[in-house]
Amino acid sequence: AEMFTLDKDDTGRLWATWTADRSVWITHSLEDDRHWAAPTILPADEASDIAADDISAVVAYDGRVGVMWSDQVEGSMMWASTKAGAATDGPWTVTTVIRAPALADDHMNLKALHDDPAGLVFATVKTSRNDLPNADPADPLILLLVLHPDEIWTRTVVSTVKQNETRPLLLIDIDHRKLHVLTSAPCCSGGTIYERITDLDDIAFDPSARRPVLRRGRTSTLNNAASAKQPLTAQTGLLVVAADDNVRWYMHVFRPLTGAIVPKPSGAPKTGTEAGPRSGPEPTTEIANADFESGGPGALQVASSPTAGSVVAVEGDAARTDRFGLRLASDADPASFAFARLAIPPGGPPLGVDLDIAVLRQGPDDGNVPILRLLAADGTRLVTVYRQNGGSGQLWMRTADARESTLARVELTAWTHLALTVTTVGTTAFADLRVDGRLVGQVTLPVADALFSTIQLGNDTSGQPFELTVDNVRVRR
Repeated sequence: AEMFTLDKDDTGRLWATWTADRSVWITHSLEDDRHWAAPTILPADEASDIAADDISAVVAYDGRVGVMWSDQVEGSMMWASTKAGAATDGPWTVTTVIRAPALADDHMNLKALHDDPAGLVFATVKTSRNDLPNADPADPLILLLVLHPDEIWTRTVVSTVKQNETRPLLLIDIDHRKLHVLTSAPCCSGGTIYERITDLDDIAFDPSARRPVLRRGRTSTLNNAASAKQPLTAQTGLLVVAADDNVRWYMHVFRPLTGAIVPKPSGAPKTGTEAGPRSGPEPTTEIANADFESGGPGALQVASSPTAGSVVAVEGDAARTDRFGLRLASDADPASFAFARLAIPPGGPPLGVDLDIAVLRQGPDDGNVPILRLLAADGTRLVTVYRQNGGSGQLWMRTADARESTLARVELTAWTHLALTVTTVGTTAFADLRVDGRLVGQVTLPVADALFSTIQLGNDTSGQPFELTVDNVRVRR
């Protein structure tokens, strides 16, 4: 296991968690601390099929035990909790704390408070937004996640991609009502240990306002800061240790915590942006399936221009599996186009579209290959998935109001499985794109606008050269 954490719940039971075999494992002590239950995978569907690099952590709080884990496949931070003294089989309550492409990484540090209006569980986590192609310097890199007494999670940005930090560590001073977040920079080998401080009852960070607390000269590579798990007080002071792998030194800083003792308020305002689960009911009922093995397009309505370079045909050499697949091609002729459409019962989410695709030919570098579109009844393009021409081959997503790059690149002639799933949370529809099972992109649009009537493959815009093969189209609602 890459990381192994322990905590003791209110009944005196010790809990441990780690990840192995792409799953989250848990166990607990029995009649004493030397006898333990057999380790088991946490009983939640979300606790399996995570990335090999993902980790988990356990924390005890207010009569409960919680486990947080990263899921870099889904770009999410997950949370499961059960009553103190319970067995490994729970029951466990599972929550998606945050989810979006590259919003998870294998860095987290958890702390807990008892009966505190500011929050019960606090977690500093790192995202993977710095790994995105053409990473946005303003994107969040270090986040603070807070579980409030009303069981709502909020998130606050601690630092951004611009600060290039890693290995966040959280310390809570309950006597002076302060939060301390320490990080290493630059990412990811370290250098200097930095600190930011904010009021526990009015959490707000200035990403650019950090101060160094540990440094070993210009060649310093201090990293992996560590400290106490319990809250800090005026009696404990603040102690942090870090390591420099290059010279194999440990260094520490100790600082007394001074100032007037601040009483715990009776009701602190909730701070940060509500995180909440970024998913709704999943599409489960299959409403269409096109594998083209009949030798024809089936329920798909095909259209192409009469120009010589326009093709929409079911062919034997265009299949990923079995015999037949659908080939769509268009050339640079101003009148050339090629697409296929599948009419579906009009309505909003949930909606899921799975298909296998291979891009065989692209046009000029300033163009793209539209692969999949979700259309409204009047033909409005609500969601589009397309591949950018040129050497990058990057997949993009577009709505009427915005376009977003994804984490995926599609090589020419290579078969790839795409899954576009649209779900709702409140008044927002989330369109998630998965490539070969990994969440790589997400766009949002108002639920009121997410009224889908048609699924389109290929391109109805003329004069845009491309060649695309499609197989195994499946639609769910």
